[in-house]
Amino acid sequence: MGGQALIGQLQERGYLNDGTQLSYAAGLEIGKYRGLNIVSHAGADAGYRADLIRFPDQHFSVALLCNLDSINPSALARRIADIYLASSLGTATPPTAVQTASPQPSSEQLKKWTGLYVDPDDNDRVMRVRLMGGNLQSGLNADGRVLDLEATDDARFRYIREPLTELVFQAGENGTPAALTTYTNGKMQHRYSRAPSYEPTAAQLQEFTGVYRSDEVDMPREVILRDGGLLIHSLKSNDIPLLPVAADLFNGRGNRIRFTRDAQGKITGALLNTDRVRNFRFERAQ
Repeated sequence: MGGQALIGQLQERGYLNDGTQLSYAAGLEIGKYRGLNIVSHAGADAGYRADLIRFPDQHFSVALLCNLDSINPSALARRIADIYLASSLGTATPPTAVQTASPQPSSEQLKKWTGLYVDPDDNDRVMRVRLMGGNLQSGLNADGRVLDLEATDDARFRYIREPLTELVFQAGENGTPAALTTYTNGKMQHRYSRAPSYEPTAAQLQEFTGVYRSDEVDMPREVILRDGGLLIHSLKSNDIPLLPVAADLFNGRGNRIRFTRDAQGKITGALLNTDRVRNFRFERAQ
C-alpha cells in the first residue's frame, strides 16, 4: 500500500535546525548494525515489549512480540541476526570498546562511580549507578530497573545484555561532580553530571507539599508528606513516592518532577518530564 514513494518517505531521516541528520525517520530508525544497513523500531506498553529489525540488503527481518516487561526484544533480535547473518556481519565489538581484556576494577574503584547522574539538556533525564555484589549496575530513573555492567577499563563499562551501549566515566576536577557519557554504536547519546548528595529533612520536604493543577488536565495532584517522604496523590492512580535526586528535583516511577520557585524562593509550581512528556506545567494552587 503506497508503493515505493511511501516507503521512501517513511525512511527519510529528519534534520535538526543546525543541519545534524537524525537516525529517526517517519516512524522508523535508520542505521547500521555491525556494518549492515538496518531499518528498525521498538515498542513497549503495559508490560508488553516488541521489536522489528530489517536488513534490507540481505532481505532478512526479525520480529519479536513479548509479554513480559523484563524482556529486552531489541537485544534478542540482534542476537538472532548474529546467528543467521554471521557470514555478513562485521565485528561484534563496538568501535570505541577496548580490544584487550582489562583487569576487573576493585570495589573501591567501582564505588567512586556510584550515585545519581542528571542530564539537564534532556529534561532532567536521570541515570542511576549502584554497586551490587561487587559489580556496577545502572539504569534510567532513580527507582527504576537496573542492568549489570562489565568493565572494559577502569572508567569504561558496557551493558552485559546490551554490549553496544557503553558508559564512560570521568572524574571531576576541583570538587566538581563526576561526569558520565553514554555511547551507542560508538555514537554519543547523553552526557550526565553526578548530582551532589541531596538528603532533605522532613521540615525541608514540607515546603513542597500542596495541591498542584494544570490548565491542560482537570485532575489536581496533591504532594503530601508521609513517613518522612513525599508522595504524589491523585484520585485516579496509586500514590507515587518521590525520591530526592538534586535540589528541587525528584523522581518517582519514571516521573521526573522539578519544582519551580519565584524570585523570592517560594515554590510556585512544578514541571513534569517522562519518556513521552516534556516540561508539562503544574501551578501550585495552595
